[in-house]
Amino acid sequence: MLDHGLQAAGVTDAVLSDPAREVLWRVSQGLPRTASRLLRASLMLAHERDQRFVDEHVVLAACDDLMLERPSLELASSRPNSRSKRGTKPRG
Repeated sequence: MLDHGLQAAGVTDAVLSDPAREVLWRVSQGLPRTASRLLRASLMLAHERDQRFVDEHVVLAACDDLMLERPSLELASSRPNSRSKRGTKPRG
């Protein structure tokens, strides 16, 4: 949905880093209205800083501006797989 919205707005280059997308998703918890508010604030903040690319630092600063709770610093890509292996036995 995010990529479609950016494409519809005429964006041709990547404007969000993968960690920035992760922060956006974690903070918004998948809620479109919250994601939209945070993305708009991040884009405006990046513009004020003369940045053409939004990284996780910009998104976190936008969280502060909007008084949204920051996610934990550990990103999902750096976490080990949280799936439990309880109840599984090797077949033999």
